[in-house]
Amino acid sequence: MQVILLEKIVNLGGLGEVVKVRNGFARNYLIPRRKTSRAAAARVAEFELRGVELEKAQGAALAAAQEQAA
Repeated sequence: MQVILLEKIVNLGGLGEVVKVRNGFARNYLIPRRKTSRAAAARVAEFELRGVELEKAQGAALAAAQEQAA
């Protein structure tokens, strides 16, 4: 199954990449946790519109984690 990543996932890819994963992994883990979305043409176009928002949210989460680590 091809999915588009909505956040960076270690050993899988970065934000916005379209990757191929096994069906069970996508259905049971990635999609319910809102880490990915199925890579249909409409979803890819939607991501391109929302991509900036997702990048800002991921950057804010990273900054908060780095601040907490320090």
